[in-house]
Amino acid sequence: MTTKLAAVQQIAAQLGLTRPIALETGQATEAGKIESILDETNARMQQRGIGCNTYRSYALPVPLVKIVVSGGAGTFTFGETVTESVSGATGTFNRIESGSIYLARVSGTFAGGQTLTGGTSGATRTGGTYTLQTSSKIGIPSSWLFVGPSNSSSFALTTQGVFLFNTTDSTLLFTSDQTVTVIDLLAFDSLPFHWAEAVVWRAAVDAQRSFKRSTTDESVLTQQAIRAYAEAINLDSAATAPNVFANTDSLRGLGILTTNRDIRYV
Repeated sequence: MTTKLAAVQQIAAQLGLTRPIALETGQATEAGKIESILDETNARMQQRGIGCNTYRSYALPVPLVKIVVSGGAGTFTFGETVTESVSGATGTFNRIESGSIYLARVSGTFAGGQTLTGGTSGATRTGGTYTLQTSSKIGIPSSWLFVGPSNSSSFALTTQGVFLFNTTDSTLLFTSDQTVTVIDLLAFDSLPFHWAEAVVWRAAVDAQRSFKRSTTDESVLTQQAIRAYAEAINLDSAATAPNVFANTDSLRGLGILTTNRDIRYV
């Protein structure tokens, strides 16, 4: 089971429902509701950090180059390389705000009046006036569930809206790159197998509570979910350093109660 469709099919089978042959995203059907529950469960289980979505020393470059843009099509991807067509100048995409694109780690000289293209997304814009700034806000992706200081940070950092915020100096403006701790929401299809299994079994419990299928034993699903979650935590612990977010508090946040003798959902 490596795809969202396979996950929805597995949950449907556990509940004694018809297995869909395709995703029915956003539809008020059994498959559509199961997919919605799967997405909600996936986000909740990743909220406090798991091994594959937690980065303790993520380098966030400050975008000191601002270029007025117009026209074009598509959506640029955070962190991708943007290249100007004729000059070959490049920069790392941070954001588009108020009709301007903000780039970090610039190489070469932007000439203006040329096409800017995202190396990953293929998105384009026509560049205009080029401005080198002494300080700038640092945009963050909407998929990031948590942003905070790393061990090497000089400031207390958090977020304010879609921007990094320096709580020490109470400012959104930065003059240098920052290193942060990040928890990123991964799409279900991007999860390693052991975490995908944990998410599916927990989603099956949530789906049973929603559908209330008389032919399904919720306690059996719950025990499977507990085992899958414990296995995922163990595999993470074996492969990496202990995850500071995967502790007793994180279990309670997932709706799990731990005692000295057992672990169970509540």
